[in-house]
Amino acid sequence: MSEDAEISVTITQQRDYQFLVDFGETIPQLLVDESAPIGSGQGPSPDQLLLAAVANCMSASLFSP
Repeated sequence: MSEDAEISVTITQQRDYQFLVDFGETIPQLLVDESAPIGSGQGPSPDQLLLAAVANCMSASLFSP
């Protein structure tokens, strides 16, 4: 990704605590949902997404080609 590229994400509530995350045309949409009893657990929770993002960032910083 170039430094000039604009990053945008669109989040649309489907119902209750379920949201559809749209990253743009080139990446499939992602259904995000809170775990039970708050949500129905139909997708990863926001906490899980945040943890995955941090873990990926940290892992990528350790990689040297």
